[in-house]
Amino acid sequence: MSDSLEPVRDRIRRLLDAWPGPKLAPGVPVSLRDPNEPGDLNGWASWRFVPSTVDVDALLREPLPGVLPPSYVAFLTTYACLDIDFGDYTLPAMPPEAPLAHLRQLWADTSMHTAGYLAIGSARRCGDPICLDLRRRDERGETPVVLFNHDFVPRAAWARRGVLLPFAAELAPTFEALLRGLTEDDPHLFPPPLSLAEKRRMT
Repeated sequence: MSDSLEPVRDRIRRLLDAWPGPKLAPGVPVSLRDPNEPGDLNGWASWRFVPSTVDVDALLREPLPGVLPPSYVAFLTTYACLDIDFGDYTLPAMPPEAPLAHLRQLWADTSMHTAGYLAIGSARRCGDPICLDLRRRDERGETPVVLFNHDFVPRAAWARRGVLLPFAAELAPTFEALLRGLTEDDPHLFPPPLSLAEKRRMT
């Protein structure tokens, strides 16, 4: 699988290398510090992408509700980083020292697993989950990426796919497509789209 991911990694690497940032945070570990930026007296410093320490085989051993799609595996195994902040969307930090620690905190919330969704980030600065829909796959094994407004979804709906589906706002057909849209400021993603249930509520 690792060899087949190389073309995807190359595309993801180009997207992230071209993304201008912001890449500024407090308490940046030495392994991620930008050597060209000394930082300031308040502890803030610029960080940079460095090679990932995530192993594909280790990902396969994670207790997840389904197989991760190839483009997301490629993303996890390309670069280590701090939080990737796109404004309305945030992908969690993957520092070299503990690359899956922040993701495991998201994955520990199993409330959506029964419905086939796996959280991989957050939106709207309020914790709205960005999720892979592991029940829908194309011929390459890729899955759509969706967004839930957690304040709008009834509590009883999270574990019931049939009830939860109208609350899922589709962001992109694959993770790679989402990353491309985020790094290139796709107007279809900003502001975050509404789900069918939210649109019905507004009419």
